[in-house]
Amino acid sequence: MDVTIVAFRRSSMIHKNRHLFLAAHAREWFIALFSIVFVILIFCSVKLIDPQNLSQNCVKNNEASPVCLGQHIDQNNAKLVLIAILAGFCGGIGNYLRHRQAQLEEGSELPIKAKSANLGEEIYEEIYQAHYKIEAFSFISLGIIASLMVPLFLHMIGSDIVKAPDDLKSLHSFNGSILVFTGFCLVAALSSKRFISEVAEKALAKAKQTNKDLDKLKEQLDNRNQEFEVYQREIAYANSYANNCRADLYEYGNLKAAYDELENSINEDNKVEVEKRLLSQKNQLKKVLTNAISSAKQSLEHKQTARASGLLANAYRRFADCHSDSTSRNKYIALAIESCKSVLMLPEDAEAYENCLYNLVCYLCISNKELQDIQDAIDRIVKLNDKSVAAGLFSELMADEDVHSHSKKEEVLKLLQLAFNKVQKANL
Repeated sequence: MDVTIVAFRRSSMIHKNRHLFLAAHAREWFIALFSIVFVILIFCSVKLIDPQNLSQNCVKNNEASPVCLGQHIDQNNAKLVLIAILAGFCGGIGNYLRHRQAQLEEGSELPIKAKSANLGEEIYEEIYQAHYKIEAFSFISLGIIASLMVPLFLHMIGSDIVKAPDDLKSLHSFNGSILVFTGFCLVAALSSKRFISEVAEKALAKAKQTNKDLDKLKEQLDNRNQEFEVYQREIAYANSYANNCRADLYEYGNLKAAYDELENSINEDNKVEVEKRLLSQKNQLKKVLTNAISSAKQSLEHKQTARASGLLANAYRRFADCHSDSTSRNKYIALAIESCKSVLMLPEDAEAYENCLYNLVCYLCISNKELQDIQDAIDRIVKLNDKSVAAGLFSELMADEDVHSHSKKEEVLKLLQLAFNKVQKANL
């Protein structure tokens, strides 16, 4: 009997709560219906304000003017904000109604303080309505907040639904995306608490990851800057040593001219004195060339460049002339050939590359190399893009003393003449 009375009172209370709930929220029901109608009107206005006016007033040659396009972008942004607020409002009310329905089905009542108080019926109803109005306001607020967070969510997942149109074609298709955007907003508002929590967590996680990526990128950039500074420093050192080598070779040229002049002035009367001076000058020539070779090698240690390799080959070639014995002479000519060939494997430097090809033919002829080796060097000259330069190199080679020093100079000259004719024909 007692159980029956308790059950009856419980059922009576649930029925009363349901009645009070529906009575208290008649206004919310009206607002919800009004919001739905208002959203429908918004979508109707989308078609009324759509780019028909744009096509009539702003379009020339199927392109919208920047001013008109900017105005329509502003209008579309305003639509998105308004739709997000309205969808959040409707979704918040729907979420609240679903929440209250679940409470009523579970038999939930007012908070303990309200239940335990010995209050009159009118005061009880006022407290009841005030409590659930506050609760309804919180659901609506959360729905609007969640709906306004939809653009952030779409940006995080890489969607371009709300991307501002940048031309007339995308402006026409933008309104279709508004429907999808509205759906996202309603879904977000209906599950506002969970949506806000998950989006906030993902946003914070993405922000942390972005900071980590920025730190990593900054570290990589610092490393790159340090590497670039080292590279620049190495280039500066390489150029400095190469310039020293070039200066030594220039000094060698002046000393060699003085040496040749002194050698030509020798006669029976001054032979002893001149030979002493020649020996002294030859030692000086060797010293200058030794410095040039050292500078070129130091330049190559800092940076492998065609210029430094070419200068080193030139220094070896000059150093070979300072030795009268064939063994030492052939040794330094071989080093000159090796340095010259290394130029061909480095990034192309037009001037150094052309000089190296010319010198390579000369060095091969001095060393009395096989004709096939000389032919290979000649073929490289033929392959030069500038045929006029190639023709000039062949013309100078045919008159060079080093070429004429080969034991088969007639055959070498024939190869040069054939190559010269070939590039001349290609140059026409």
